[in-house]
Amino acid sequence: LNLVNSPDLMVDPETASLIRPNTAVSGVQSEKSDKEDTSCNITPSRRLARFLSKYSWYYPLTVYSFEEDDSNRPSLDEGWTYFERVSLPRYLHLHNQSLADAGADQKDALIKAEPGESEVPTSLYSVWGTPEIDLGDFGVGVGLYFWSTRVLATILFVAGLINIPNMIYFASDEYNSLQVADRKLIFRTSAICTDTTWVACPSCTLDQWDIFPSTETHYAQTMDGNLHFIKMNECQAGFQLGLFSCITLVFVFISILFALRLSSTKAQHFDQSMQTSTDYSIEVLDPPTDATNTDEWRQFFSQFGSVTALTIVLNNQDLMRALINRRKHMYNLKLRLPPAFNFQNNDLDSAAQAAWPLSFYEKLNFKYDGEALVSQIRRLDDTIQDLSHKTYGACEIFVTFETEQAQRNALDKLSVSHSSSLFNSRSALKKDSYAFRDKYVLSVKEPPEPSAVRWLDLAVSPLNQNLQRLVTYLLTILLVVCCCALITYCRYQYGAGMAALAITGLNTAAPKMVWYLTDYFETHHSEGSKQASRFAKITLCLWVNTTIITSIITPFTDTLSNNEDSIIYSVYAIYICEIVKAPITQLLDPSGHIYRHYLAPRAPDQWRMNLLFQGSYYELSERYTDLINILFITFY
Repeated sequence: LNLVNSPDLMVDPETASLIRPNTAVSGVQSEKSDKEDTSCNITPSRRLARFLSKYSWYYPLTVYSFEEDDSNRPSLDEGWTYFERVSLPRYLHLHNQSLADAGADQKDALIKAEPGESEVPTSLYSVWGTPEIDLGDFGVGVGLYFWSTRVLATILFVAGLINIPNMIYFASDEYNSLQVADRKLIFRTSAICTDTTWVACPSCTLDQWDIFPSTETHYAQTMDGNLHFIKMNECQAGFQLGLFSCITLVFVFISILFALRLSSTKAQHFDQSMQTSTDYSIEVLDPPTDATNTDEWRQFFSQFGSVTALTIVLNNQDLMRALINRRKHMYNLKLRLPPAFNFQNNDLDSAAQAAWPLSFYEKLNFKYDGEALVSQIRRLDDTIQDLSHKTYGACEIFVTFETEQAQRNALDKLSVSHSSSLFNSRSALKKDSYAFRDKYVLSVKEPPEPSAVRWLDLAVSPLNQNLQRLVTYLLTILLVVCCCALITYCRYQYGAGMAALAITGLNTAAPKMVWYLTDYFETHHSEGSKQASRFAKITLCLWVNTTIITSIITPFTDTLSNNEDSIIYSVYAIYICEIVKAPITQLLDPSGHIYRHYLAPRAPDQWRMNLLFQGSYYELSERYTDLINILFITFY
């Protein structure tokens, strides 16, 4: 599971057993699958590909020479079959009785199919017709994301309706007697004030306007410097403006508090809609290192209920990383071989000689050629040989019971405070038999999903994890400072429009940099912890880049002014860039279309073609930060 779900490794279509034993790939399909892949049950992109496949510029079969009976000849339609039946999520067609037999809630009408399911009829999830409760099949976080987006959109829409009287007031002569007729509606209904006048200010000096962020647009003096003037806004905020603003704030505050309370209930609802192994399991965080006997653990936990499965995690992460790296190098070596080459694991020299040379782009990305890959594989073979002879102790234990009641019973009897488990205080236990080996007080909890466990990081101590996060937070702060400097430069050299483009570009690049920091410099016991760390760092970058730095570098006198460098024009430009950028990028999916419509039709064989139909990778933390960023701009 760790290998399949790791973002560093793609699913190899040839090893379909990693997905499901009956996965339909590389031309192996059941009759049910053929019937389901009709024109009414396929994606629009596949319809387009079928239409364009008759043109040689789209599907150039002459790129590689094949014999008429060559089994390596790729089929583009089979590649799309892999995309729709393995990469894209599908649900099972089950009758009510089958749903009941599967233990599904009647409200949870759709049961998510395993990738490559071919024994039971399946269909693609509908973009518009999928019930909200079924979004929990993709994870509690995914279900909550869509639910939160809908709730927050409703709250802000109602808040906008409450503010309509204020918008009408801003557009009236009562607020601004010198309205500019040719302004956009969005600016006419904002708090921009064009009704200004110059008034004498005997105590004002030019030095007072040189403080950062400096401006001289609202200060003037006579030629001799004896008289000083400042520009003052004549627009008045009446009682109505304050009333509806307060009503809006109270409504938004109460609504979000209610939504936060409801979100925990919604999370439980999503979790209960789909039974997983987590509902039957517990995780032991601090087992004795020498406790590697499964029978001993099974006998201990049998006092709480029947034990179905037991996993002892060893602190052999160095060995596991070496094995994974070797597999990745073997995988990359196979990618570089011609279609007709018969790859043998024990004949690496021939593979190195037959491997395609590196392209210019691959050299820029520091890719390994065939000789370098073989050298790395042999170096890892020696490392694996040495590490495999070492003795490893236990670092965590996963226990799965036969019933949920047994799991709850174990959690209830073994749960103690952190200090009790840290200092091994046996008095915190109700019975002596609850102590492992009659002397160890265990720290237990309900584990995350198996696919969310970061198995290679389980042996890292909390102290080391906290030190790693401290370093990454300091690097993130340094990244924020550099971004602020660039935004400030664009603002003063090219104006608010260019600063908004710089903010959008930095908000696109910052998550990638944070991803690098958290992926290579941090260790986490679960994907949830890793996503939370990324969320905090990306949110910090986006909040400062998008909102805080804009308010700092904009002079206070430009808050309500009508020039293009004012705060309202700046926020408007940021809104347009942020609201348009993320949805357009996600919907267009340019990299995915290049893989499927340009590179896939030119793939040398079927399994390499299937690799290009893996689908786009997404980070839930990035989706949440995009949402929170827009909210922060609005409320700030």
